[in-house]
Amino acid sequence: MNRRGLSLAEVVLSSALISVCLLVFLSVVSGGLRESIRSREQILADEIVLNTVEEVLGSPFGSENLWWGNGKSSNADPKTLSTTQKVEVPVIVEGKPQSTVFYRRVECASQNGGSGAFFGQRSGDYDVVKISLFWDEPTGESGQAQSKSLQYNLTVWRTNGY
Repeated sequence: MNRRGLSLAEVVLSSALISVCLLVFLSVVSGGLRESIRSREQILADEIVLNTVEEVLGSPFGSENLWWGNGKSSNADPKTLSTTQKVEVPVIVEGKPQSTVFYRRVECASQNGGSGAFFGQRSGDYDVVKISLFWDEPTGESGQAQSKSLQYNLTVWRTNGY
């Protein structure tokens, strides 16, 4: 028998195979895009925390006249407190400007041995401060975001210059 074309079963099978391969490819691409956004946000968050550490280490020990105030903790929403600083980081993605908004806070880490000496509340040669960072990370779904936070405890020592 001389066959010149493909049977219906062969056409359906090849179409299904191509569809499955295309779906796998698209899911890998979308997952990679989602992870690159998460990586970018995490790198920016790490940089902001490192910059805040440098700012704390370069500040006078025992002063409460800086942007973080007296370092007292509060149970209120950290994004709305007057001692929380808003940091906007502009980023260019595919030629389009986008900005990510972070909120940073420096406070006394009393649960980890902090006394408030760095903020001028007590006397002492060292203090433990808590640096907190909050941001909303896009999930990849339109208009959806997940709240993220990063916390870092830093021991600050009084130096001879202060």
